[in-house]
Amino acid sequence: MVVASKIVSLWQGRVVQLPEAPDIRSKARRSALENALSLQFPDADLRDVIMLDRGARDGEYLLGPENPNRVASQLATRLHESTGIRVDVVITDSAAGVAKGEALIGCVTFLATAIGATAGLSLLHAQRCAAASEVVRNARALHPFTVVRPESVRSRRREKVGEHRYDGFLDASREARFLLDG
Repeated sequence: MVVASKIVSLWQGRVVQLPEAPDIRSKARRSALENALSLQFPDADLRDVIMLDRGARDGEYLLGPENPNRVASQLATRLHESTGIRVDVVITDSAAGVAKGEALIGCVTFLATAIGATAGLSLLHAQRCAAASEVVRNARALHPFTVVRPESVRSRRREKVGEHRYDGFLDASREARFLLDG
């Protein structure tokens, strides 16, 4: 299951009011915005500035979610408890960080960025799910969740499906399984 980060941020209450649309084209503007966000959310950092999403109301913006890997495993656990089915969960941000001049998870991404995932997916698989989900979500409005079926029997027989990966965001430097291996 692929979940839009905006939904997680809303659930976590990571909402701020800004008097005007943020401009993040320069490092100085990014730094100023980071300082402004940290007044309301002390843990806000550059990643939150890059991931800032427009909210439902004028002047409302959403920061990136806290600990998306933990959220992914919590959702996978709840889904297993309610359905009896083990699934992997990916939390995605709609804008690829590199498109905004930053590698949000330490590597190049495309169409969208997988920012959190359970342990049953390699980083590459998580990225593939994020990209596929982004295409589907852009074709149909108001679809913050997407179900992606593994493309092969080998992919459906993964280890650690739905298990906790590590706290925080996905981080390419921490991924021994960067390439597709299951």
